[in-house]
Amino acid sequence: MMKLKQIFIAFLSVIALYSCSEKEDIPADADDNFITKVTVSVAGETYSAVIASDTITVTVPYTVSLNGASATVEFTPSAKIMPDPATISDWDTERTFRITSFNGQAHDYTYLVIKDEIRSKGNVELKTPAEIVSFAATGTSIIKGDLVIGSDSDDAEKIKDISALGMLKEIEGNIIIRNSYTGGTLTGLDNITKIGGLSIGSEENSAANETLEMVSMTKLNEVTGNIHVYNNGVKFVQFDLLKAIEGDFVISSSTLATLQIPELINVGGALNIFGMGKGAISTLVFPKVQTVKNSLSINEISTLKSISFPELIETGSINFSSLPIEFEKLSMPKLSVVNGDCLIISNYIQGDLFSTTGNVSLTNLDEMSNLATVTGILSICNFNELSSLSNLKNLKRIGSLKLEKLINCSSPIDISDAVFSAKDSEESIIRISECNKLQKLITKDDLLNVSVDIHAYANSYVDFNFKKVKKLSYRTPDKKVFTLPIEEVHGDFYFGAGMKSGIIANNLKFVDGYMHLKIGMMVSNLEFSKLEKIGGQFFMEGTLNTPKMVHNFSNLKSICCNSNPSYAKEGKWSTNNLPYGGLDIRSTTTYELFPVLEKVGGAGITIHGFSAFSCPELVTIAGSLSADAASKLTSFDMPKLKSLSGVNLVRLTAFSDFSMFEAFIKDNQITEPNWIVSDCKYNPTYQDMKDGKYKPAE
Repeated sequence: MMKLKQIFIAFLSVIALYSCSEKEDIPADADDNFITKVTVSVAGETYSAVIASDTITVTVPYTVSLNGASATVEFTPSAKIMPDPATISDWDTERTFRITSFNGQAHDYTYLVIKDEIRSKGNVELKTPAEIVSFAATGTSIIKGDLVIGSDSDDAEKIKDISALGMLKEIEGNIIIRNSYTGGTLTGLDNITKIGGLSIGSEENSAANETLEMVSMTKLNEVTGNIHVYNNGVKFVQFDLLKAIEGDFVISSSTLATLQIPELINVGGALNIFGMGKGAISTLVFPKVQTVKNSLSINEISTLKSISFPELIETGSINFSSLPIEFEKLSMPKLSVVNGDCLIISNYIQGDLFSTTGNVSLTNLDEMSNLATVTGILSICNFNELSSLSNLKNLKRIGSLKLEKLINCSSPIDISDAVFSAKDSEESIIRISECNKLQKLITKDDLLNVSVDIHAYANSYVDFNFKKVKKLSYRTPDKKVFTLPIEEVHGDFYFGAGMKSGIIANNLKFVDGYMHLKIGMMVSNLEFSKLEKIGGQFFMEGTLNTPKMVHNFSNLKSICCNSNPSYAKEGKWSTNNLPYGGLDIRSTTTYELFPVLEKVGGAGITIHGFSAFSCPELVTIAGSLSADAASKLTSFDMPKLKSLSGVNLVRLTAFSDFSMFEAFIKDNQITEPNWIVSDCKYNPTYQDMKDGKYKPAE
């Protein structure tokens, strides 16, 4: 029994001794499985990897191949690595390394190679073919500045080929093409995807090198600045992948035949295409353009027949102000907002006195029917065959409207939903001129912030419905009685018509500026039964010579009495040196026009040719009472007149009794410099009046 116990104790001792020996053989990093450093060497250069988490990344220039390179890999000493780096020669290939710890735990790392671009800091100028070749040899793919090709010097060496620059992918500054580059294309810049800008010539100086026929960068998709091409030799422009340009896109060429930018969506500056009065392109299509922040301008392309922007929604302004006479179609079906002027104007050929023409091909603007806002001037001019402007019906806001020389436009212009609101301090206007067949303008009733100028043409009359307006100017050669719905004019009012015409405006209550009526001979009607005030001058141009003229100024009480009255005519008549009066009117017969008129301000009253003149309620003439060429006039019927500061009477050959002016002489309202009488039947001097000689001695 004792022996068995000794054997058991000896067994335990052996086990304990073995356990202690085993612990002494386990390394301290038995649980670790990390790669700590990787370097790859080739052609005398060593590249250190970046180890992040489970990824090993080696970055080398894109011109460097790691096939055949050697590598040093440092990892946990007690761990094992698979595959063995010593067995690998192709370090260009992605692979996985497994690190297994002493205790058997595996850790996988992914090895990657990034081929980086070669960057050149600052601007790069390549003025000769040799400099092109030398720079290409550097393998530079990104230029962190401008790339200048060629020189504008007269004795510069010509550069015909830049194809060696195919390694370039990005130019952070501008690509500037100078005159000494004589290549026909930009082959060599095909792999560039991003540029700051492209400059060929300038607005002031078009490029002298007209051998450049094609401007194309097939992989370009982003421009952070401008593309400016001013070169009359450029026939083809193509940017297949360009989606956005933060600045301007400008092409100016007299030989442009093709323009393709099929993927362009947004233009952060202006989009301008100029043909310099020539061109060879008939159709311009911008299939995906949605926004143009600044101006959209297409002009001076003599061959152009159509413009299409199927996706355009908003632009800063539109300037199509020199469309050719043969232009046929303008399509902008989604255009809603123009944040500035919208000018759609054809060229206009002025021949001899009997030969003029505008556009003869455009018949409608139906594919602009979504237009809702134009913050500047909407101008449509010189389209002979444009029969309708129904597309304007959807306008909700407009700065101003100008329609001119639309000789066959007969449908009503309906802008009844549009609110006029000009930007900044500009004045809103409606101007219609020489629209021969136009008969009706439909607007909101209230146009208090709008000045309306209608010049009807060829014996026509444009009817309108507005009742309140800032200013109104209406001219027509028609011979008819015009009935105007107008109630308030908050500025100047001009109306001109032909012989035997007339005006009925019996709803008009006041004119805050001047009222200038230009009426031909034999006027039939002057009816303003509710008119109470004309704040500025009332100037009647023409002669009232119809014995049975219907007239009505039955409520007019004041003329030209504003603190700063406006005048249609200022100064003096050249024929008789009389002042243009605050009330200035001519007649060859007798009318009691102003039965309740109380006050005339400004330069006073000037009448011409009246045989009698009556203002029975007139109290004040702030200026002078002037008259001329009134051979039958013997007196002024103004029994309540209390204020008068001057008299200027010329050629009143029947006028001899000046006693009505006695009171004004005695209280010195009329002073000697303001007493002018000549060529009358009696011509008293100021002293004569002082002496009471109001009539000639018997």
